[in-house]
Amino acid sequence: LLTLMSLPSATGIPYGPAVASDGSGFLVLWRQYEPGTSMHKLMTRGVSSTGSVGSLVTTMGSPNTLYDFPPITHGQGGYAMAWEQQLNGYTLRFVRLSASGGQVGNAVDLHNSSSSVDVMHPHLAGNPGGGYMATWYGSSPSTNNDIYARALSSTGALAGSRATVCQVSSSQYRPRVAFGTTDFLVSWYDYRQSSSNADIYGQRLTSSGILVGSSSTTNKEISRGVKNQRYPATVFCGGHYSVFFRDERYATTILARQKVNTSGNTIDTSVHLNELLYANTSSVGLTVRAACGGTKAFLLWSEGKELRG
Repeated sequence: LLTLMSLPSATGIPYGPAVASDGSGFLVLWRQYEPGTSMHKLMTRGVSSTGSVGSLVTTMGSPNTLYDFPPITHGQGGYAMAWEQQLNGYTLRFVRLSASGGQVGNAVDLHNSSSSVDVMHPHLAGNPGGGYMATWYGSSPSTNNDIYARALSSTGALAGSRATVCQVSSSQYRPRVAFGTTDFLVSWYDYRQSSSNADIYGQRLTSSGILVGSSSTTNKEISRGVKNQRYPATVFCGGHYSVFFRDERYATTILARQKVNTSGNTIDTSVHLNELLYANTSSVGLTVRAACGGTKAFLLWSEGKELRG
């Protein structure tokens, strides 16, 4: 068991950790609340493959008003993170990181608004042979939340224009992105079929952020049921994508999966029949995370006061 930061510490309270690997080690990122303020810092710490802990690095020092839990990923250009910050309005930012957690180059704005437009919950994926893909949701002129994405080069520069991944008459939430063999898959939940029950949808994107196989008003159904299916986590593992999510169609909340091929289609079952992975009388936490190790996926979630995987 490694201690990366004491809880609480004299200099702040850490929470919302995220981790990525470059194949030889790991980099852990978390938000750190500054006592007596409403501000936060972003902290990182490297961990070797043998469990040796590196130096504590203040990746973003001056306390800022930050939101949500920043994601971290690894691509050809190294580690990278994104975060939501109140800066000249509501802004999403991106920067590459060294293996020890220091910033590499200048941060770029994925979205910068001078008005109080909601842009929330960014997520990242890296291409081992190329750049990165960032995705998030935000309010559109019609006031509904839509899904957006932005491609970045391996040097962390913006590549092309912002892509509208999904824009329908209902709201969409919590996008997650993973890189496959040549394209990225973005998954999210939305209410286009029912105003009270959410379903899981997906959309493929090229490495330059161009939609593949369907449009921003159609997309691909991944899971649809009579009750909510929400909070997806997406990985590419064993030659296909696995989209994990909460399925609330039964008496208890369960964790379910749909496998998706590189063409964006479900593999083993229809969108109405999910693969049941786990069920309990406790409510599964909102945060479901997944990672790939070789040909096997690892799933992590909170349940009551416990963290399970």
